[in-house]
Amino acid sequence: MHCRGSGYLAGYLACLLTLAAAGAAAAADIDTGAKTEEEKKSDFTIPPQPLGDALLAFSRLRQQTVLFNPALVAGLSSPAVNGRLAPAEAMARLLQDSGLEATHTEQGWLVRTAKSDSADPPADIRDDPPLEEVVATGEYRRSLQSALALKRDADQHLDILLSGEIGKSPGGNIADALGRNTGVSVVRDRGQALFVSIRGLPTRFNRLTLNGNPVATNENVRTSGQYGRQFHFDTLPPELVSAVEVKKSPRAADDEGSIGGSVNIRTFRPLDIGHNKLDLHFSAGESRLAQRRDPHFSLIANWVNTAGDLGIFLAGTRSRLNLRQDRVMNFGWQQLGAEQNPFPGREGALMSPGSIRPTLEQERRERSGLSFAVQRESESGTAWALNFLQLQQDIDYREYSYSADYDIAALNPDSIGLRGEAIVTGATDAGSVQIGRETAGLVDLGRALDFTLEGDWNRDWSYTLSAAASDAESYNDDPIRRTRLQREDNTAIGFELPGADSERLPQLDYPDLSLLDAAAFPGRRLEWRRNDTRDSNYSAALSTTRDIDRGFISNLQTGIKMQRRMRDYRRTDAIITGGIEGEYFPPDHFGTLAVDDFLSSADSGLPQQWLVPDESLFWRHVDADTIADNLLSEQNRVNSYSVDETVGAAYAQLDLDGAGWRGNIGLRYAETRHRARGHRLDSRADTAEPVSHSARYGQLLPAANLAVELPGQSLWRIGAARTLKRPDLQDLAPRLTLNSGEEKTAEGGNPQLNAVTAWQLDTGIEFYLPGAAGTQGGMIGVGAFYKSLDGFIHRDIAPAEIDGETYKLTTRVNGGRAQVSGLELDYRQNMHWLPPPWNRLGAQANLTLSDSRAHYQRENGTVQDQLEDVARRTFNFGIFYDSPKLTSRLQYSWRDDSLSEPDDGNRSARNSRDFGTLDAYLSLSLNDHIGLFLEGINLTGAAEREYVTGGEFAGYSYYGRRISAGVKLHFE
Repeated sequence: MHCRGSGYLAGYLACLLTLAAAGAAAAADIDTGAKTEEEKKSDFTIPPQPLGDALLAFSRLRQQTVLFNPALVAGLSSPAVNGRLAPAEAMARLLQDSGLEATHTEQGWLVRTAKSDSADPPADIRDDPPLEEVVATGEYRRSLQSALALKRDADQHLDILLSGEIGKSPGGNIADALGRNTGVSVVRDRGQALFVSIRGLPTRFNRLTLNGNPVATNENVRTSGQYGRQFHFDTLPPELVSAVEVKKSPRAADDEGSIGGSVNIRTFRPLDIGHNKLDLHFSAGESRLAQRRDPHFSLIANWVNTAGDLGIFLAGTRSRLNLRQDRVMNFGWQQLGAEQNPFPGREGALMSPGSIRPTLEQERRERSGLSFAVQRESESGTAWALNFLQLQQDIDYREYSYSADYDIAALNPDSIGLRGEAIVTGATDAGSVQIGRETAGLVDLGRALDFTLEGDWNRDWSYTLSAAASDAESYNDDPIRRTRLQREDNTAIGFELPGADSERLPQLDYPDLSLLDAAAFPGRRLEWRRNDTRDSNYSAALSTTRDIDRGFISNLQTGIKMQRRMRDYRRTDAIITGGIEGEYFPPDHFGTLAVDDFLSSADSGLPQQWLVPDESLFWRHVDADTIADNLLSEQNRVNSYSVDETVGAAYAQLDLDGAGWRGNIGLRYAETRHRARGHRLDSRADTAEPVSHSARYGQLLPAANLAVELPGQSLWRIGAARTLKRPDLQDLAPRLTLNSGEEKTAEGGNPQLNAVTAWQLDTGIEFYLPGAAGTQGGMIGVGAFYKSLDGFIHRDIAPAEIDGETYKLTTRVNGGRAQVSGLELDYRQNMHWLPPPWNRLGAQANLTLSDSRAHYQRENGTVQDQLEDVARRTFNFGIFYDSPKLTSRLQYSWRDDSLSEPDDGNRSARNSRDFGTLDAYLSLSLNDHIGLFLEGINLTGAAEREYVTGGEFAGYSYYGRRISAGVKLHFE
C-alpha cells in the first residue's frame, strides 16, 4: 500500500484511517467465548470480619484490585469464606445479605449496590450514586483508580502504573511515564528518557527486573561510555508493558541490589487479560528540528480458550525515530595554579573556561519489539507461565563539530575580562581550531525468557519455581569513524562567555579565518573504533509460603535464588595518520552543513556553518590491512575485559496481619563472588600481560514494613531496611583506556571495589479520598525518607605514568559516607463532585524535596558536596479529562539543579541547570473500535543547560518539540 499526503501529518492520518478499515475486516473472526476470570477456582481462607477488611483480604489473596466505597460497607460484616472456590463464588459469599454485588472487569472487581427488580427500590439504593458514573468512566481514570487501590493494599511503599495509564502518557518509552511519579525523575539523552532516578539517588543506584527476574542490560556504544547495570529505557516501547512497579521500601523477599529503589516491569499475560482481543496502533511523529516523518506501528493480540485455562499473548512494535540535537560543549573549567595566573599580583584562584565545541548531532533510529506469553492454569491449582521479550534498536549516528582551543598563557593580557573568579573574555593569536565529523552504526539487541510454575503442596503450603535467562548485545555494525582536521597554534580567536543569568550562548570570533576555507585546515588523523559488549544473566529461584494464621502472623515465606551475570567487552581502536597528517585537501573533499538553522533556537554569536569532511573521500585509501596493523596494538587488549559474577541468596519473611494493621519482617542473606579478567600494560616490555582478580563477600540484609489503618480512611506506613549496591561491572574490570584528545586522560577499572551498603528508613501517611460509586477518589500523601550510605563509590582522578607520559587517570574508589534525606508530597484527585461534564476532570501533583551530602576523596584531601545527580526538588503537575469518548492530559515535569561532576581538584564542579517539560495527550474514540490520538512532547521547546560553580556557562543541548498523531483499532 502506498500512502501520500500534504500538510503536517494530515496525509499520513488519511492513510491510517484506510488501514483501519482493513484491520477491522481482519478481526472479524475473533472468538469471544472465553471462560471469564471469575469462573476459575482457588483456595480461600477468609475469617469473619468487617466487610471492608474482608474485601481487602480477597484483594491480597487474588492479587487483584477490589474497588469499593468505604462508606458503602461501613458497619457491614462478612461471613467466613473457606475452601476451593471460584473467585466469583467467594465474592458472592462475602457480600451475601449485604445488599451489594460485585462485577469483574479487566481492571479488577467493582463492588456497588445491587440492582433491584422492584419498580420502586428502597431509598438507600435510590440514593446510592449510579453505576454509570464508574462504568462510563474512561480507561485512563479506571487505570488510576485500580493502581491506587493496589498501592493501598500493598504492605510496602509501592507505586504502580497500569497499562491504561501508560498507554495514555505522552512519550516515546516507559521512562517518560515513570518520570511523572512521586520521587522519580528521568535523565534524558537527545531528548529521550534514558535512565530513572528514584528518591534522589543517582541512576546507577537503582535496579530493574523483568517479571521479577534480573535482566541483562545493553550498553550505549555511541560514545564508548559504559553504564554498568543500568537499563536503557529508550529501547522499551510502552505497548509491551502491562504494569510498572516502583518499590521504594524493600522486603526481605525482594531481590537485593538497589539503594534508591527498584523498578519491576511486568509484561502482559493472557489469562490476566482474560478475553480475546486485537489492538492495532498506527501513528506518525515529527521532531521540529529533525523534520522527518517517523512512522510507528504496533499489534497486540490475545487469545483465551473456551475453558478459560489456557491463553496466548502476542505483541509486536516497529518504529522509526529521527533525532537532532544542537549542542555547545565546554570541556572543563580549569582551576589555575599560581604559575598560570595571568595576574601575578592578584590573590585568589582563577578559573579558565577551556575549549568550546559547537556540535550538531543527528540520529536515525529503527526500533522493534516482540513480546510473547503462554499461560496455563489447571483445576488442581497448578499454574505456569512462559514469557519472552525481544528488543532491538539500530542507530545511524552522525556528528559534526568545530572547536576553539587555546592555552591560557597565550591570551593577550589586555583582552582578559573577569567576572568574579572566572575568565569570561579573552583573545589570542595562537589558538587552535579542529573540524571533525563522526559516523557510526549502533545496534542494541536484548532478549529475555522467563518461566514460572506455581502450585500447592497441601492445604497449608504453596510454592513458586522460576527460571530466567536473558542476554544483551551492543555493538557497532558500522565502525565509529572520526575524520579530524586541525589548524594549530596560529589562529586568532576571541571569546566572550554569557553571564550567570543570561540565556545567551558563548560568542566566538575568528577574525582572520573562515571556517569554510578548505585551504586553511590541514589533516590531523583518522580514528577507527569498534565496540562489542555482550551481557548475559541466568537465574533460578524457589520460594515457598506456609499459611499459619496464628495470632498476628498470617504466613511464612522462605526462598533461595541463584544468579549468574557475565559480561564480555571488546574494544578495538586504530589511529591512522599516514596520508592525512599535515596534508591539505581540495575543496571537493568537503561539503557544508546539511542544516541552515543550527543554534537558531538561542541567542548565539557562534558560527553556524563550517566545513564538513566527505568521509568517503578521506577514507577511500584506508584498507583493511592498514586498520589491521593498527589493531595489533597492545592497548586494544588492555581496553577489553570480562567479568563473571555469581550471587546466591536466601531469605525468610513473616507476613503479619493484625486488627487494623499489616506488614512483614524478614532477613535476607546474599553472597557475591566475582572474577574480573583483563590485561595490564607493561611499558618496559611493551606487552600486555593477562591479569585476573577475584573477590567474595556476604551481607545480611534485614527489612521490615508496617502499614497501620487510621481513622478517616488513612494509612500510616513505616519501613526500614539494610540494602546494597554492587559495583558496576566495568568498574571492577582490570582495564585501561587512553582517551583521544588534546589533554592526556585515561580511564581505568578497580577490581578491589566493594559493594556500597546503606541503612534506609521511610515513613508516611496516606489520606484516601472517597470517590463515586465505590471507587477511590484520590489520595493525599506525605512521606519522609533517609538513607545513609557506607563505602560510597565515586570518581577518583590522579596523575599516572603511562608509556613514559603523565595522564590524568580516572578510576572508581570506595569513598567515605553519603546521606540522602527528603520529603515527598503526593496529591491525586478525581473531581467527581463537580457537575457534569466537569466531573470528568482530575488532577495529579507531586513534589519531592531532597538533600544530600557526600564525601569525595581527592589527592589533596576530602571534598564535601552534594551527591551526584541528586536534584534538590522535583515537581510534577498534571490535569486530565477522561470520559469513554475523550481523554486529554496536560503534564508539566520539572527537575531542579543537580551536581553532574564534583570538583576534582583541577576542574570546577559541573552542574545541570533546572529543566522542565510540558507534554500533552489527546485521544478521541469514534466508536467501540476506532480511536484517534495526538500527543506533544516538550511543547515549550525547553533546552538543557549546564554550569559550573559561580553560574558560568558549561553546556547547552537543544532537541526541540515533537508532535505525533495516529489511530488505534480495538476489537474483542
